[in-house]
Amino acid sequence: MGGMSNQVFIAAREVIAIEFIIAFLLEIFIAGPLSLKLAFSVVNPREDKPYIVTTAIICATVCLMCPMMTFVATTMYNGISIEFLANWMEKIVFNFPLAFFSQLFFIQPFVRVVFGAIFKKQLEKEDECGEIEVA
Repeated sequence: MGGMSNQVFIAAREVIAIEFIIAFLLEIFIAGPLSLKLAFSVVNPREDKPYIVTTAIICATVCLMCPMMTFVATTMYNGISIEFLANWMEKIVFNFPLAFFSQLFFIQPFVRVVFGAIFKKQLEKEDECGEIEVA
């Protein structure tokens, strides 16, 4: 175990579609609704700044998705054994910091810039009118 080689990328290519589908379903049906409830128990969307609300939702989503996807990965790659709980917890300790900080400091700002550029006209109309115009 351990080490990096080209074989790792070939093996990952074979299971990435399955992992994507599982992550998508977990996000839509479990983590999405629960992260909103969790975030809104901490922040108030009517009183707090939108950036704070968005950050709270993102943090809640990572806090829910990381253990769930780590559970899926541990089950897929290590199977269910007597050491399952220890393996799962170890992987959470490895995965959570990268997932949390990359989402907070790289992915969220990147998506804000990209969406700001894509929806620039709509955002300008929103600033003028005070509400979003739906086409």
